[in-house]
Amino acid sequence: MAQSFHAVSTSLGEAERQKDGKNWTAKEYKAHSKHYNIDQQRAYLNTVFVSANGKNERELVNGLLHEKMLELNAEKVQKVADWNAIHFGNINPKTGKEYRKKSVDKREVYPVGKYAKTGKRKLPYDVYKGLIEKGNARGKNNDSSRYRTGVLQQIVVGFGNDEEWQNDGVRKYFLDEINSGDKKRATAARNLFNEKYAKPWLEKFKTENPSMKIVQAVVHFDETHPHMQITVMPYVAGKENGGLGSTSYTGAIKHDHPDLKGNVIAEWYRTQHEKLRNLIANTPSGLTYNSSHKPATMTLGDRPGSHKSTRVNLFNKQQADLLKQQKYLDEQKVKTANEAIATIKAIQPEHTVPLERLKPHETAKRIDTPEGEEQHRTQPLEWLTTAAREVLRLARI
Repeated sequence: MAQSFHAVSTSLGEAERQKDGKNWTAKEYKAHSKHYNIDQQRAYLNTVFVSANGKNERELVNGLLHEKMLELNAEKVQKVADWNAIHFGNINPKTGKEYRKKSVDKREVYPVGKYAKTGKRKLPYDVYKGLIEKGNARGKNNDSSRYRTGVLQQIVVGFGNDEEWQNDGVRKYFLDEINSGDKKRATAARNLFNEKYAKPWLEKFKTENPSMKIVQAVVHFDETHPHMQITVMPYVAGKENGGLGSTSYTGAIKHDHPDLKGNVIAEWYRTQHEKLRNLIANTPSGLTYNSSHKPATMTLGDRPGSHKSTRVNLFNKQQADLLKQQKYLDEQKVKTANEAIATIKAIQPEHTVPLERLKPHETAKRIDTPEGEEQHRTQPLEWLTTAAREVLRLARI
């Protein structure tokens, strides 16, 4: 788990441990047991602050952009109405007719509604809608293409690194209470943790990052130690005509934090990480030491934790998938070639490759010889399988 603060791409898969307020089933926990240290018995402690309500990434992106485009259309329709009201009764001297604007300027766009398809450019909703439909149709009509919006981003807030959770007294208290097996004690510890750390951080994040639309925020108490997962959809209002840039993760950060320079994303991680550590260091936990009534706070170790991005490199992942597919296809070709050669050998061992398919001055050899088998193997798979089928056909006759 994150030492303090970092971000990863997500499609609301594992991140949504709760779906419509319901915990994972035992089957779902078992499916993830190889990769996550999850305790199903503590799942009831998980807290959903903001829920995606069972929606997947495509539905969330599509819904938000559709909503924004409808708002823009309504504004543009109103502009036309206002223009006509202002010019009501005025006569155009060139035409002798009353001024009347039926639609907006051709440079403006109506992706949905009354003026759909008017104009030349497309807004993000149109673009995403097309990609989403193609993605949903993946595997149909022999189309193996895959399209993802890649819009959602998951922020993982760890409230300290692993070493701090093992050695700090306040953190050990929370872990001991949550692991006590006593539901009343565990619930009290969960509520205290949320009130002192999780809620304040979430509110701070919302205030400082208004362009990050939070679609899900969950605090998990069923792994090695408590942490929060915040799933966001970046959206910069007023940038709709900028195409896909309206949902740019970097663009949203730049919009909310124009003072950041250099590598904006890395710098944003660093500043968020520092703010998180400051919140931890300066927030009384609500606990007191046995020896005094001084409020106890979480201590911080020397290691600053991690703010480095671990976002999935989608290009490398796609390349790896392509290589894997190619390897599978190559293996299938070899398997098919072996079967065709074995068939020809068994039925017509004297079979040879036609001279016109061989290199100049190359002599045709029988398939039951090493040289002849190699000559057959170097031929295109389509020809080889056709030859095998023809041998079978003649054998049946």
